[in-house]
Formats: sequence, structure tokens, C-alpha cells
Amino acid sequence: MSTQDKKQDQEKIEEGKAKQNQRTTSTHEIQVGKASLRFECITDWMEIHEDEKPDAEMFYVYYRKLDAEKTPNRALTFCFNGGPGASSVFLHLGQCGPWRVDLRNGGEVPALPAQTIENQENWLDFTDLVFVDPIGTGYSRTKEDSEDQKDKKPKDQRRYYATNKDIATLGQFVSHFLSQHKRWSSPLCLAGESYGGYRVARLSKHMQSKNGINVAGALLISPALDFSTLSGSDYNIRHWIDVFPTFVATAIFHGKSQKYKIPIQEFPGIAEEVESFATGPLAKFLILGDEMKSEEKQKVFETFAQMTGLDAKEVYEQYGRISFEYFTRALLKDEQKVLAYHDGALTIKDPFSNRSTRQGPDPLLDAQDRAFVSSIKILFTEKFLIDTSREYRTLHEDIFQNWKADNQTHPNFEVTNATDDLRYGLAINPHMKVMITHGYHDFVTPYFASKRLLWSMRLGQQEKQRVLLKEYEGGHMYYLRDASRSQATQDTREFFAQLTQERS
Repeated sequence: MSTQDKKQDQEKIEEGKAKQNQRTTSTHEIQVGKASLRFECITDWMEIHEDEKPDAEMFYVYYRKLDAEKTPNRALTFCFNGGPGASSVFLHLGQCGPWRVDLRNGGEVPALPAQTIENQENWLDFTDLVFVDPIGTGYSRTKEDSEDQKDKKPKDQRRYYATNKDIATLGQFVSHFLSQHKRWSSPLCLAGESYGGYRVARLSKHMQSKNGINVAGALLISPALDFSTLSGSDYNIRHWIDVFPTFVATAIFHGKSQKYKIPIQEFPGIAEEVESFATGPLAKFLILGDEMKSEEKQKVFETFAQMTGLDAKEVYEQYGRISFEYFTRALLKDEQKVLAYHDGALTIKDPFSNRSTRQGPDPLLDAQDRAFVSSIKILFTEKFLIDTSREYRTLHEDIFQNWKADNQTHPNFEVTNATDDLRYGLAINPHMKVMITHGYHDFVTPYFASKRLLWSMRLGQQEKQRVLLKEYEGGHMYYLRDASRSQATQDTREFFAQLTQERS
């Protein structure tokens, strides 16, 4: 090959690279009920700066309803998932976006490859949407991953895997986005699931106090607010209290509760009784331990067992500290089935039921991740025509393993707490409204943890009226259930109506 041919081939390669990772703009229309929904979709990378120099590229998908000028006070919502280490794909294709993964009701995965269908419960009718992938997830990368940086001394890419850096980066992204797309006058909302809920709580303070951005609404979906409560020990008893109502709700769903022989739809009617046991007799025992009288202690064990479907002997052996890892294997052990950690209503056959520890797959994460991966790639390549050689990372384990809590003097991630930030956000903005949602069968971020934290926030009467707590049948991703997704969308629609009415 001649020198000229080599030069031409290299030019073609460079030209192809230049066309990659570029903004795409497309127009779409879907049928929602009897009405047509027309919208524009923009996919792009936003530059993130450090010391006023480009340092990273954050990928996003922006949906804007067309003819929106007919709707006054059009809201704009930024959506994040959690992990940390997850892209925004789960909210994007599970609950909020115009398309969703076609799963069977409850989240069971059909034969792959999964398909995307028009989402009848999408949020575009009442808010424009921006799905954001934090650095290291989705197509978002640091600049040293780019060709023009390959000969320069690389920085530690994990510098973005930290709580404060993450919040500052997201705040910068939102500020740049509002300027680039001229949306500073829009009522701005934040929606985050799991660790994304933690992000929203932190951002409700950071963006208003550091970025000069007014937050009209904060939606926390299955949030992890206080990480110290997400696991328990002999001495940290709050987790055992928080997870207990989820044990009972899940036992009722599977028909294993001896005390409550009711359909799961009736759980709200007995939830207060279950919660009262958790904060009363159970909490008293967990505090007193051996100081509690034997008869009283035995009664606690028996009631615990009757409510949850476990054996009183098991409760005694665990001394009232039943981990969700243990519970998800013990409840249906006679059927050799295990429950999903994030949704106790979902089960799978335990391939290693004879072993002392759980080693089989999780019926939610291990199955559904494949469905979301294939569906988002179909959406990006066939509908949006994104041209990139990057791998779309739905879940990046390296981020989770190396995440650090740099807002604490301790290196331990578990000391992280965003509840004070949410209180700060409510205080600094008397118009901000908050909606917290949970599924009854979520062991990882149990619904009662958020309820108990709200009780402890010492909110005034006016502040309490601005905070809404909703629970639905289902787990961490309760929106995978048709009825729960429909009800949650209706509740969210009403939440947004209050936001825009206040601005009228």
C-alpha cells in the first residue's frame, strides 16, 4: 500500500471517529390512549469542567413535548438512577420514558431479546424529561478515554466515584443544560431511584445553595437516605425495625403469614399494626436484650414468627435479628425457592438449596438486567441512530466497589446520610415539594425506613404538608407492576399539577 493510500485510509478513520459521539435529534409520535403524543428527542454529551477545563463528558437523553408552548409553566425533570454505578436506563425504560421494556406484569422476563413498547404511563404529558448517566455509566466517560487525550498523562478515573464529587458534577451538568437549552424559566424537578434518591436529597440543598438553581419538586423513588440503616448488627438495631414490615408484607403475599390471612391488597389496612409491633415490642426487645423478662421475650418471638411465617425457633436463634438474606431463603425453603432481594414477591428455584449459604441467581437483577441492556441498545441504534464505539454500561460494578464517602471523616460508605440535606432544601425553599415512593416488598431500601426518617426530621406543620409519602404493591422497581405503575403515574401527575398551579 502506497503512502498516499495509507494517508487516505487514516483520514477516513479519523473522519469516522469525528462523526461518533455527536448529538442526534429526532421527532417521534406515540399513541397514549386515544391521544397522540408528539415529542422531540435529543441525545448528546455535556462537557464537565474541572478548573475551567474540559474533564469529562456526561451523556443524556432529552425528551421535549412538541407544541408545549400551549402548556404554561411546562416542567422539566432530571432523572437519575443509583447504585452507585447504574445508568438511568431503569427509570428511562421502566417508568418515566415514552417507551418501556415489555415485561410480564410483576417484572418476569419473557423470552429474549426483550422488546420495547409504547409506555401508556409515561411522564411526558406533564413534564419534559432528561435522563442523565453519571460519569462511568451509560456512555459517560472522563476525557482521558478520548483519542485526543491518549498520549497525555492519565488521571485517576475513579476521582468521580465519590459522594461530593458526584453531587458537584450533577449540579454542574444541570446548570450547563439549563443554559444550553434555555430552560432556566421552567419549574425544575429532580427524580431519583435508590441511590438516585440519595442524590436528589443532596442536590435539593446543593443546587439551591451552590448553583443558584431553584428546585420546585423532588421525587425520591425507593430512596436510600441513611446508609447506616440499610444493614444491622447486634448493636445497630434500626435496620431490624425498618425491614420487619417488609417481611410481613412479603409473607402475606406468599400466603405464609399465620396471623394475617388476607390478600396483599389489604396490607395498608394492617400496616399500622405491623409497624407498631416493630417500633414497640420488637424495638423494646432489641434494646433490652437479656434484660427483658423471659415470658415477654418469648411472646415477641412468637408474634414475630406468626406475622412473618418463620418458625419461632428461627427467630430465637437469630435473636430477633433476621437478615433479609436469611429471610429470602427461609420463607419458601420447603419449595426450594428464593426471593429477590429487591422484590420479595419475585421467586426463582434455588439451584443450590442443599448448601449452607445462598449462591443462586437473584430473580430480579440477574434476569431483568439483560432485558434492559438489549432494549436500550435497540432504542439508541434503531430509533435515535446514535453512532458511538463506546459500550453502554447499565450497571458498572467497578464504580460501586470503589465508591467513597468523601463528605465524611470516615472512609466508610455506610456512614452516608442525605436526610439533613433534604431538610435543608425544604427550609431554604418554602415552595419546594417532595414525593417519596416505595414498594412494600423491597428489602434493600424498605419503605418503613423512609417513614421513620420523616418522623425524625422534626418538620413543621407547613413543611409536612409539602412532603408526600406513597407506597405501592411491588418491590424496589414497583413500577414493573401494571397497577402500581398506573397508580404511581397518576399520583405523580397530581404532584406536578400542584407545582405548576402554584406558579400560575
